[in-house]
Amino acid sequence: MPPKKKATKTPANDPSSGDEPISLTNRGYAEIVGFFDDGIPPSLYGLCRWDIVQLIRETEVLGPQKAGMDRWWILHHHAAGLPTMAPRGMINYAADSKVLHAVNMLCQVIAKKVRNREAVLQTLTLALN
Repeated sequence: MPPKKKATKTPANDPSSGDEPISLTNRGYAEIVGFFDDGIPPSLYGLCRWDIVQLIRETEVLGPQKAGMDRWWILHHHAAGLPTMAPRGMINYAADSKVLHAVNMLCQVIAKKVRNREAVLQTLTLALN
């Protein structure tokens, strides 16, 4: 039996990757948006995640499946326009489809974590009552 081949990952910023899609990780999406560019403070990604968590809690839009695509579209476009979003040298960066897709994916990951926290808090509240 021949040995199994291990999957190799190419870094998101590897120029030799050609037309291959960027690795589908939070870091890959954050790199598309520009959080790890030169001159961007490392704490900006954490601040933006916090702003998106607050936005999700205020609007109670906990994901595209929970709220519907129209409300989710409004939320992730609003998240793309937050002041903590790294502009990547563009004035109208929130209109770039790659950036909007990356922000959408980051928002979905954050919404999943918020949903999980809300479920845990609800379970604890029911257990304590």
